[in-house]
Order: sequence, then C-alpha cells, then structure tokens
Amino acid sequence: QHQRNANMLPRSPSILLLTILGWAGVLSVWAEDLLPSYGDLPLSADIGSLDDECSVSDGGCASSFVQLRANLHSDDHAASEARQVRSNRRRRGGSKPASGSIPQTLAGVVEHLWSVDAPYRLEPGNGYQLHQTAMQSTGSRSLGALFQYVDEAKLRQMPCTASFLALLDNFERETDKQETETSQERSEVSRFMEELMATPHMKYAYDVLKDWKSISSDYTAFGAQIKKIWMTQYSLGRGPIASSGFEHVFVGEEKYDKKSQKDTITGLHNWIQFWHEEKAHHIEYLGSKSQSGTHLVSARFEWKDDDPEKEYKSISTMLVGSSVPFEMAMLSVAFISFGGEAKVPGIYFGNEGPAQIVSYSWDSHGETFVRTA
Repeated sequence: QHQRNANMLPRSPSILLLTILGWAGVLSVWAEDLLPSYGDLPLSADIGSLDDECSVSDGGCASSFVQLRANLHSDDHAASEARQVRSNRRRRGGSKPASGSIPQTLAGVVEHLWSVDAPYRLEPGNGYQLHQTAMQSTGSRSLGALFQYVDEAKLRQMPCTASFLALLDNFERETDKQETETSQERSEVSRFMEELMATPHMKYAYDVLKDWKSISSDYTAFGAQIKKIWMTQYSLGRGPIASSGFEHVFVGEEKYDKKSQKDTITGLHNWIQFWHEEKAHHIEYLGSKSQSGTHLVSARFEWKDDDPEKEYKSISTMLVGSSVPFEMAMLSVAFISFGGEAKVPGIYFGNEGPAQIVSYSWDSHGETFVRTA
C-alpha cells in the first residue's frame, strides 16, 4: 500500500480518488518505525510489534489513531526527525503563519484546533483523574477503573456529547455480524451530524481543506462528505455489511484473530466511549501508560459483551479530555488532505508530544471511506 510522505502537499480531490488503495484483506498496517513509546519506557517489551495485532490478512487492527513517536531512538534519529519537521514546515509554509491565515501544516492546524477546543476540553485534575498503573496480562486481578473521576456536568456540556452517546449502542461490535439500521438510529445519526457540523471545529476544518484545495464543495456538501466517509457501513472483504470508520475508531469492534485463534478487540480509541463502557462495568482495566500531561493515554483492557468470554486488547491509545468535534475535525483534515493515508509526525497537543497521526482508507464499490484514523 502506498505510503504518503508527510512532507508532500495534500492531494487534490481528483487525484485522491485515483490513488487511495483499499486493504489486501482488511487493512495494510504500518509496522516499521511505529512502535510507540510513552515517556521514557518503550512499550515494545509489553505489547510486541504492531505486526502481532495488525496484518493484511487479519480482520481488523488494534492500532491507535495517534501513535506516539519513540522517544528513545538514537540522537541521529532525533536529528533526522527534527529535519523532517523543519522540511515539512518549509514545504507547507511554516507552522506559524501570519495572523488570520490558514496554517500550511497539519501540526499547525492541530495546534489551532487545540485552542478552539479549550473551552470544551476537560483537563487533568479538575476535569478528570486517572488511576494509572503498570500493565497486567489478561486474566490478572482487576485493577479498578482507569477513570477515577470525570466532571460529567462539563462533559455533557461539550458540543455533540449527548448525540454522540446516543450512537454508541447502535452497532453490532462483531465484524462478522450484519449491521441493521433502524429509523430511530438514522435519526440519531442525523442529529449527531447536524450538531457536529455546527461546531467551530468543523467550520475550521472546512476552511483549512478549502484553503488547501483538498475540497471544492460548499459547507452543506462538505457535511455530506464527512457523513459518508465516517458513517457509511461496508463489508470487510466478503463478509456482511458490518463496519464503518466511525464504529471502528470511536466505538470499537470485535474480530476473530487467526493468529491467536481468539476473538479480539480492535479500534476503540475514544476516551468517552472507554469511560462510558467502564462506568457500565463492561471494561476491565489492565493498566496504562501516558506522557506526563496525561492527555495521551495508552491502556490495556478486556471488554465484556453478551457472551461468556472477555475479549482483550493489549494496547489502545486515546486522547483524553478532548471533545468529539476536536477529534472528528483533526482526523477528517488528516484523512481528506492526505488522500486517506496520512502518516504525519510532529503533532503536539498543547505541550504533549510529539505524536504521529495515521489514517487508512477502505474502498468499496468505487467509494472511499475511513477505515482507521
């Protein structure tokens, strides 16, 4: 699968549709140079390589929408990364444009979106408190909850929170079970999209993509495009209509892993969904790691459903405290502007980073949708 160079300018829409490639099986996953590390402790010793969980033949992917760059590489690697970021800024016009202009780097866009999200975002301490402990193996004793406290009053004041929560029970989490959408569920999607597209986050995302010439539509058509790439349900290979980008990233899925011969969890990279399921006693927390600011958290867990087994995920990285519109805007800009296949380092969330944003696409019946981001 073609890997897009992060230093290149975004593709135009006409080129985008010609160059996006689907998976050979379900997802062609990055493996080289992408083992995340958190703080000073590489996670490779804990979770193995990403190849262990994500492969061309597997029915899904356990990787996260944000992959932190390894902090313990050699000085040469660090210098090379710094040169790459500087080169990216030069090619895209710098990360600190003149006042009122659109940044020409994804890092600059995320920086602005982070400031837009400030009135809505929950911060560590008064907004939420985490119980972080060393990661345990599956079957270990319960460690309690990751989320010890969440300011629910402020959370529910965030744009789209209520309509987002209403969507979470609309999906069959198994990727081999046919999805059916009721009229009520369609109404819930419409309400969520209406509220989402009214946010300053998505309006800014539109301005960015228009400035970058990644879209040429008006705002109404842009909203329809966002709904299509995220909410359209599709078949993974020859299976039933059972998945969507939104379900994979924000809700989470269950798939059969041929290597381990067990059902495993893929996706689930949204902190609100994690908190919601943990609060309902469906998630059994097995430890986590984070950077010092604790907005970027990597957790291990088991997820219960209506069968006797507890499906397991060895690592899932989430951006904690941010609003749903922030994540939708950030990931949509990355996905659309990089032709579905973003691999962009040098991203900061306030003082936390550097992080890397990665997205992959799925082609179905001549259309291109989000698979993971």
